[in-house]
Amino acid sequence: MKKVLILAYDFPPNTSVGGQRPYSWLKHFHEFGLYPIVITRHWDVGLKTPEDMLKSSSCETISDTSTEQGRLIQVPYKSTLRDRLVIKQGKNHFSIIRKFISFTIYLGQYFSLKLDPSADIYREAVKLLKKESVDLIIATGKPFVLFRYAYLLNKRFNVPWIADYRDGWADSYTRNNDSLFYRLLNAVELFIEKRFTKNILFLTTVTPFLSVKIAETINKKGYLIPNGVDTSLYDCEIKQNSFFTVCYTGILYNFSYITIFEKAFKAFIEQYPEKDKQFIFVGIELQKNQAYDTIYKLSVEYPDYIKINTRVTASESAVLHQQAHVLLNFIPRNQSMVLPVKTFGYAASKRPTVVVETTPTDDVYFMPNRDIQYFAHNADDMLSLFTRFYLEYKKDKEIVTSITQAEINSFSRKERSRQLSEIIKKYLS
Repeated sequence: MKKVLILAYDFPPNTSVGGQRPYSWLKHFHEFGLYPIVITRHWDVGLKTPEDMLKSSSCETISDTSTEQGRLIQVPYKSTLRDRLVIKQGKNHFSIIRKFISFTIYLGQYFSLKLDPSADIYREAVKLLKKESVDLIIATGKPFVLFRYAYLLNKRFNVPWIADYRDGWADSYTRNNDSLFYRLLNAVELFIEKRFTKNILFLTTVTPFLSVKIAETINKKGYLIPNGVDTSLYDCEIKQNSFFTVCYTGILYNFSYITIFEKAFKAFIEQYPEKDKQFIFVGIELQKNQAYDTIYKLSVEYPDYIKINTRVTASESAVLHQQAHVLLNFIPRNQSMVLPVKTFGYAASKRPTVVVETTPTDDVYFMPNRDIQYFAHNADDMLSLFTRFYLEYKKDKEIVTSITQAEINSFSRKERSRQLSEIIKKYLS
C-alpha cells in the first residue's frame, strides 16, 4: 500500500469546511490502496469565533494516532504576538502596530520558519521523513504556506508532491486589486506561488474555472476534484420542523445578494405576518462585515422571524439542513464558477435551495433543470419562491426534492477520494 503524507492546517474538530477535505482522505484513502498520514495542528473543541482560532492549543504535546485506516499526527499551536493582539482587540479593530505585525508574518512565513506560526507542521514532517519513507506528499491550502513545506520537503527528501488548491492563491476570486498596495501584493504572491509550485507533480482544485486558471498561471497539469459531502451524515431521516424554516449555514461575503434577501424577506413578512416561520442563520458571526450587520439588524428588528445561531459541527449542520423546509445559498463571484461546499450538503438533505448569485445568470452547472436549486435573480424572484414553498408548507406537504441516493453518492466525499486516489496511483505507477 502506497504511503501518502498529507499536510493540512484545517482539520476536525475545527468545524471549518476546509478541514473536511483532508479528513475525507484520512477516512477513505485506505479503501483505494493508499495509506494516509496526516500532519496537522491541534484544534480545541467548541471554537466559535475568529479569535478562538488564534488561541494557543490546550494540548501542548504532539499526538500520534495510528490505525489500519491511517495515521494522524497533531502538533501544538502557540499564539503569536499578532494572534494575541487580535484576541485582545478583535480583527476589525484598527491598530497600525497589529496590521504591521500581521503583514510581516504573512509575507515573512514564506521566507523564514521563525516568522511562521504553523512551522511545527513542517518540522514534524521532517522528523517523519528522516525515519520512514513515503511515496507522495499532498499539501492542501489554504494556508498556502503549506505549499512551501512540501516544496522544501521535495528538495530535501526527493518525495513527489501535489498542490491541492481549495481556493485560488494569486488567482483568488476574493482578491481586491483596486489599490496599488493590493496590486503589488498580488505581484509578490504570484512570484511566491510560481516559485513554490515549480516542482509539483500536478495540482488539484475544486472548480472547473480554477483548474484551468491555476494550471495556466503555474504552467502545471490541473485536475478537477470537487468538494463533496459526507453522506453518512444524512443517512437518518429527520422530520422537518413544525414551523416553516428557511436555513443558511456558513459565513457571508459583502455582495449585493444580501440586499436582495433583505427586500424579499421584508416583503414576505409583510405579506405573511403569521409567527409560524423562522429564518435561521448559522455560523455567520465567524466573519463580521456589512453582510453580517444586515442580518444582525434584521434579527433585532424581526426577533420572531430571524435567529442567528453560533457555529456548529458538520453533523449538527446536517440535522439543521434536514429540519428545514428551504435552504439558502449565496454564491459569490459566480462568474468564476464558485460552488460553496454547502451546496453538496444542501443537495444531500433533499431540501430545495433558493440561490442568489452576485451576478445573476441562467447558467446552472450543478444538477441543472431539476427541483434541487431555484435561482432568484432579484428580490421579486426570491419573494415568489419563499411564497411558493410557504404555501406548500401550509398545505401540510413535506417539502423535498427528487434527488436520488445514487446521485447523492456520486458527489460523496468517498467518491471524491476514489477519484483522487486513481489519479495518484496512475502517477506513482
